[in-house]
Amino acid sequence: MATLQDIADRLNISKGTVSKALNGAPDISETLQKTVLETAVEMGYTKIRRQKAAEKKLCILIENVDYKESHQFGYEILLGFRQLAEPAGYTVDIVDTTEKLQKSTPYDVFMLQNQYLGAFVVGFSLNDPWMKDFQTSRTPTVLYDNYIIANPNMAYVGIDNNEGMELAVSHLKKLGHKKIVSSIIPFDSGNKEEDGYFSDKTINEIVRASFEMGAVKTGALIVIEEETILNEYARTGIYLDSLVSSQLLINIFEHNTPLHDGAIVIRGDRIVAATCYLPLSDNMALNKNLGTRHRAGVGISEVSDSFTIIVSEETGNVSVAKQGKLDVALTKDELKERLKKEQNATPENAKRKKIIWKGWGKNEKKSDE
Repeated sequence: MATLQDIADRLNISKGTVSKALNGAPDISETLQKTVLETAVEMGYTKIRRQKAAEKKLCILIENVDYKESHQFGYEILLGFRQLAEPAGYTVDIVDTTEKLQKSTPYDVFMLQNQYLGAFVVGFSLNDPWMKDFQTSRTPTVLYDNYIIANPNMAYVGIDNNEGMELAVSHLKKLGHKKIVSSIIPFDSGNKEEDGYFSDKTINEIVRASFEMGAVKTGALIVIEEETILNEYARTGIYLDSLVSSQLLINIFEHNTPLHDGAIVIRGDRIVAATCYLPLSDNMALNKNLGTRHRAGVGISEVSDSFTIIVSEETGNVSVAKQGKLDVALTKDELKERLKKEQNATPENAKRKKIIWKGWGKNEKKSDE
């Protein structure tokens, strides 16, 4: 781990100047302070190394969540954190985080600059700049309802715990349970059922929801699975296994709700998962004005035979992606026609994927309830 002297040697300044810069001394210019902080982070210097008798500080980084009144979603989450941290000798700051802050200051630099030992992160979306910083951050951090893979400094809590489910299944298997596995974790048997990919009712619900969201400029990303199994992407999100309905689709993508970021994956007549990560297209021929949502829609269509619907939150336009091609600003009739085409894309006697998913097992009938 780097020391103050290591940083001083790198920048060819005194150890005292480094210490002043890290502590925000008024006689150190903002430019030099920024340089010192960024160098410290790059070299792996952390506040924990030099924290001794000084105040122990943690922060709650919060975005898109109301928390100031007792009836609001974030109130008890933040209260619970403080009730545990403060008796243990930590000072807890609540920091309302903005995109502007995240773009202007790298995460580890912000934490070091403000002398925070760690953070609890609530309400961040998948597209927030610091979500990328979290992948390599050296600062102990806990994410609420978000998940960073392969960084030991990142932990997570939430209502949907993939790791917990896997451990539960492993334990049950050791006890001799077999069938329980298919009711908790999704597997594809490779078998097919007779019928089309999805019903007429599902088409109507998707079309209705897409254009209602477009009318109020609510962004949406809807991936409809066909022959290519999309479990790899569904597992990055939150499992739902819910019958497709226009109201549910609208509620999922409503601004400031826990599920509104990322994509949903539809399999047959059911929404498999929400908040899913998708690969971004690097096709240079795409319009440079297109945002992440459209590039993700094209990206998943490049690596699978899926049919993806994108609703723009800037224009309200409804577009579709298929086989790497993006068709922009469809009408309601055009979208319905495209979905009908996908529905009938296979021969009449073709068999569709058999779905072994939580709540929809081998002998369980589909229901409109």
